[in-house]
Amino acid sequence: MQRLVRRSRQRDERGMTLIEVTVTVALTGIVMAMVTVIIVNVLNETRGEAAGLVGVQQAQVAERTFTQYLRSAVSLLAIQSNDITFTTYTGTVSGVPQLETMEAQLCPTKSAFVDSLEIIQDLPQSPTPGWNGLHECISPNSPGTTTLAVPANVRLVEAFDVQPPKSTDIFTYYKFSGSSFTAMSSTATASSLATEIAAIRINVTFLPPPGAVSKGYHAEFGTSLSTEIFLKNETASAS
Repeated sequence: MQRLVRRSRQRDERGMTLIEVTVTVALTGIVMAMVTVIIVNVLNETRGEAAGLVGVQQAQVAERTFTQYLRSAVSLLAIQSNDITFTTYTGTVSGVPQLETMEAQLCPTKSAFVDSLEIIQDLPQSPTPGWNGLHECISPNSPGTTTLAVPANVRLVEAFDVQPPKSTDIFTYYKFSGSSFTAMSSTATASSLATEIAAIRINVTFLPPPGAVSKGYHAEFGTSLSTEIFLKNETASAS
């Protein structure tokens, strides 16, 4: 009995063997590696979700800003399926409201994955070259150059990143027809612009700017807009 007690004490005093230490260290390393991978994945997912949220918010801000430009339209000067020229009040000088001519148009960029909605300001207001729109892209990201001279003081004030549409018909124009709206041709005459168009439908996906997502532009973080903008066109007639 005493021999058994002595052997047990000897084993306790001897501690862990080298093999046991090696196995323990190896298992600890494996567990720590697994925990590290889990933590890194959780952090990456959290950053991705945060970046996606920022991207969606930025795209929504772009959408609201662009539609506000069109909602401010007083009268339309020219329309196309992807181009609108309109007048709007930008303030007063000595108590006199100042009417300004602006243009909103869809433009390609140097990227095959991104188009741009340009807002051009300070266009001429009388029947001179450019008074009814440049109909050309003037952003530095445009792959081409303008064929017409840009009038003095004309400037690009906004360039919203959008997903290239499957067709170029991002604007659809409507007139009153009884108690409902009827789609019009995008090549309506000047007289139709003044007396018939009462609403515009916009169908486009706004994208977050580069940097909102680490991999660049992501359409899944965009804001798809398909809505009607009712114009303050008091001369629009019901037919």
